[in-house]
Amino acid sequence: MSVAVKEILRASRPPGPPGRADKYLPDIAQDLRGLLEKSLRGFADRSMVWPGESLSELAAVLVEFGEDLHADAGLWRSLESYNREFFGTPLPLAIGDCSAGVLNGFDLRRIQHLIWTLWMEMDPEICPSPGHANLLQFANVAGKFLTERFARLPADSGVKNFLAGPSRFGWEIKRKLVWLGTKSYFFRLFFANYISEHEEGATVGVTDDFICQESTSWSGMGAIDILAGALDVSAEDRATLRTWYERHAAFYRVLSRQDHGEITESIVVRNLVNGESYNVHMGMPRCPFQPGQVVFGSLTPWRCEWYW
Repeated sequence: MSVAVKEILRASRPPGPPGRADKYLPDIAQDLRGLLEKSLRGFADRSMVWPGESLSELAAVLVEFGEDLHADAGLWRSLESYNREFFGTPLPLAIGDCSAGVLNGFDLRRIQHLIWTLWMEMDPEICPSPGHANLLQFANVAGKFLTERFARLPADSGVKNFLAGPSRFGWEIKRKLVWLGTKSYFFRLFFANYISEHEEGATVGVTDDFICQESTSWSGMGAIDILAGALDVSAEDRATLRTWYERHAAFYRVLSRQDHGEITESIVVRNLVNGESYNVHMGMPRCPFQPGQVVFGSLTPWRCEWYW
């Protein structure tokens, strides 16, 4: 049991150097799991109980959420920002009048919204209402625990460091997008359910489809929306990233390639559907694409260049 929640947390970490707080997170998640299990046993309404086999996942998610808020990594901030823009409130259907007051720290309404959204995805047939007593009991227990435990930690997070890393090239953005869509606390449950619906499994194509086009119970937002709001980039870059929902999928004929030593810096291709030419940034050793070849793929823009 305790090993499971720690392993979930370790498997979800982004690539790159950890933050100073990272080493404490597995133990915090283990302790939180025990607290949630105790709270679950005390639920008065036994018809609305979080699935026990998924309690470790919930504990891990809550700790990663805590890391996000504590270090201001930007993921939850992005969610609330988009909700304000589209719905006029940071947390639709949260208890109380969410639009009337400022949300700070481990506010009960934030945790309630997080657990309720994941509960809908975990068990949609018996998901409780946003204000159900069992859900609020979970949120109260988790909020007090996270407030106390994170108060002792440095606000230095591996997730924040990863997201704050270079965003110059399209593949640097794609790297962040893949992690966010497949391993972050925001989307990994949604991704796992999406993959289970596809017989071919987590292939590159299926994974790209999820991270670039799937809407989720986070107010209909996908990984692109959350990443666009979390990155420290210009408004123009954010607008460009959100166009990645509209991938330019077509057959392309390779017209030329520009090599520098063993590295193919770019290739020029012509879209055989619309006749347009695209200069595609590669930065790739041993590039397999040769002039004259026809390749099926999708292109997305980033800072005036195109990327597969």
